Amino acid sequence: MTPSDKPTNMNSTEALREIAVKWCPWSEKTSFKRNGKDYVPFDQMVSDLTALISEHCYPKEFLLWTHSQDYWLFDSLTCLWVSDEPKAFQEEKTTDELFEYWKENEQ
Repeated sequence: MTPSDKPTNMNSTEALREIAVKWCPWSEKTSFKRNGKDYVPFDQMVSDLTALISEHCYPKEFLLWTHSQDYWLFDSLTCLWVSDEPKAFQEEKTTDELFEYWKENEQ
């Protein structure tokens, strides 16, 4: 394993920047003036990608919790999380609703 192959503790923005540099090495050095200010499309790309991923992804801790707890069960027919209660008392939650529940009660 070379030093560059060793895992590092980088945040998602740093990881995206590393991927972008690997696949678009010329883009990091490209800049131009926009409205009188230096504009670097590379920085905007990394910012946009970070926002997009953050908006549509759940944290790793939440995903691990969904598989380690036994109360909320995923129903693949309805694509809802169902509480492990008798039918008359069952609650149903979407993944977004379960995520909010997790943030408020379990985190």
